[in-house]
Amino acid sequence: MDKWILKIIGATAVLALYWWALVARPVAIETVATGPGSLTVEQSRELLDQSRTLLRERDFAAARDITRQLHDAYPQNHIYLHQLAAIARELGDPAAEADWLEKYLMVSPTPIEACPRFGQSHQEAGRAAESLAAFERYLSFDPKDPDSLFWMAKAYEGAGRIDEAEKLYARGLEVSPGYLDLRIGIGRMHLRQGKLALAQRDADEVLAAAPDNVDALLLGGIVQRSAGNAAEAKRLLEKGVTRSPGYADFYVVLGGIAEAESRIADALRYYDKVLELRPESRDIAARRARLARS
Repeated sequence: MDKWILKIIGATAVLALYWWALVARPVAIETVATGPGSLTVEQSRELLDQSRTLLRERDFAAARDITRQLHDAYPQNHIYLHQLAAIARELGDPAAEADWLEKYLMVSPTPIEACPRFGQSHQEAGRAAESLAAFERYLSFDPKDPDSLFWMAKAYEGAGRIDEAEKLYARGLEVSPGYLDLRIGIGRMHLRQGKLALAQRDADEVLAAAPDNVDALLLGGIVQRSAGNAAEAKRLLEKGVTRSPGYADFYVVLGGIAEAESRIADALRYYDKVLELRPESRDIAARRARLARS
């Protein structure tokens, strides 16, 4: 998925946090809590006001500590659990975010609101099996929801379960034919299954509706390269670079084309860009080192 989409998803999570904490007022403090973190009504209201102020000021560590006090006093209140999960995301702690969302799912009247972050946070924490199970749980809430189908298909794709991913992308398109990310996803699966004509159709369909869609430009470029149309592949990929210069996959494919055409200097330049964006990419580092020695 294009990185700007992931940024939008992250921003949406933060906006949701602010909505619950600063705008909506679903937290009814009508009785004194009786658990180990018991608070008086006055104490609860004071802490709630403090947490809202800290969130406005983006002091997430302090907001976490105060929200935790409220959670300890009212452990069944799903609002505080949602807020703790969103704060953990802001603090760069995906494991804690996943753990809070697990608790949120157990008590929330609308558990689907934890998705897709529940699966993504497990994935970011390096919990592959838990991430896959989370997306399966997400899909179980509404097996016909196109967003649920998309994220489950993407999880299968990431796990290398290509045929299963393709079927889920197809199911999603039956429900929502105009869902571009589903069309791009099935295009990637068609490409990996060796169905170039279908993959090209998928890319063309998205580009007809959204000519600047960078994921479709990448898919189309790879398909054209696989079909032996290097000039068209480069045109699509270079357009993608102009639209999203921080998208490393464009440089990977362009570097491969340059290498195949014996344009060593260009290939090195593209691979340098990949390593600038993804310094952990050992495959590209090894490929660049081999080219530099040739």
